[in-house]
Amino acid sequence: MLESGADITLKDIHGSCAISRAHTPEVPEPLPEYCPPSHLNNMTKPRDKSILLGSLTEGQSGVRRMDAYEETQNIRFASLLIDAGADINLGTVYGASPLSYMVRWDYPTTTKFLLDSGSDVNSVCKNGRTVVMETVQYDARASLAVILSEPRDFDFALKDRGSWNMLHYLAWFGSIDMLKLFEAVDVAGTDADSGVIIADSKTCEGHTPMDLAIDRLEGGWYLDRVGEEVDNDEFYDAIETPV
Repeated sequence: MLESGADITLKDIHGSCAISRAHTPEVPEPLPEYCPPSHLNNMTKPRDKSILLGSLTEGQSGVRRMDAYEETQNIRFASLLIDAGADINLGTVYGASPLSYMVRWDYPTTTKFLLDSGSDVNSVCKNGRTVVMETVQYDARASLAVILSEPRDFDFALKDRGSWNMLHYLAWFGSIDMLKLFEAVDVAGTDADSGVIIADSKTCEGHTPMDLAIDRLEGGWYLDRVGEEVDNDEFYDAIETPV
């Protein structure tokens, strides 16, 4: 049908097009080539995701995770879309890139695929969270390990809408295991607004990363991530170690 001139960009009443539904292993590899990049980089209904992100999340539904086979097939089709011109950093209408979205669900294989394909590790969503912030908040340790496994052009001074930088997230949401992953990473940066180093940068409420670490442990927040065998001083030392 495509060779006879069928229009692959036409959408059904739900806003979905043929390319957004083509996720099965039987899809012929040339299929994305029939779709112009301008269409590949539109958002699809009903979930307002890019076609690329939709292809990577096929099989992910609510609490159901993709299995290894589904993830492999999704990556295969996503690579075809990227080769055909899909924007690798276009994800949702809320500004989350495919990389940001997938690390939240902790899919390290997809994370590596997106990074190897050129995803922006400093991309931010509308609330200002970076990819690294997402991994820390959602305790996505496997994906964080992949992200930090190679030298990358990190900007750890980036802040979200509440003026939290990456160290604030580690202080409030992080675990000892996560903090250890940063030991071999050059965590440096200067707050663009105040000119101070990121370890001394303050949130909108005036909290430094260490302030948040103290408030967290004294208030009993996310203690399951810290570990019962870890005392407060050990955690405070771990927060200071990256910088």
